[in-house]
Amino acid sequence: MALALSVVGCPAAPLADPLVPERLYAPSVAGVVEAEERLEGNVVRLTLDGGREIEIDLRHATRVADHPQPDPGYLILYGEATDGPWYVAIAGNPSCFLVHGRAIDHGEFMVFEFGLRVPKAEGYDPGSASGPRYDSPRGAFCLNSDGSVTEYYE
Repeated sequence: MALALSVVGCPAAPLADPLVPERLYAPSVAGVVEAEERLEGNVVRLTLDGGREIEIDLRHATRVADHPQPDPGYLILYGEATDGPWYVAIAGNPSCFLVHGRAIDHGEFMVFEFGLRVPKAEGYDPGSASGPRYDSPRGAFCLNSDGSVTEYYE
């Protein structure tokens, strides 16, 4: 009898595709930053839409991909992996937080080439894409304020 576990920061099942890295980041927190407070050291306290607060020690958290620091108005995706916390901050507006890059469709999820794994929103629009691979370097994905992918643009 086999027992399968899914650990935050790791995929439920490995993706055998050279586009996707071995390490995946699945967020446990997603929300729009309403306020940012700098604390001692390089720690920030973020107040998210809905009132939830999280603290991130920017010295020790992994910044996934080349996205900016988490400022007010940005979508923050945050999680804990076996080697510590990580985050992605994405600019945009409440209807579309834009992520540029390539990705692969993995059932109910999209997996970006930099390892971010997020759910597809109900009614996800693949745009002009055909097949599970989104290989265009000009491609961009809209995420909503919950961190789900709503559509693809090329």
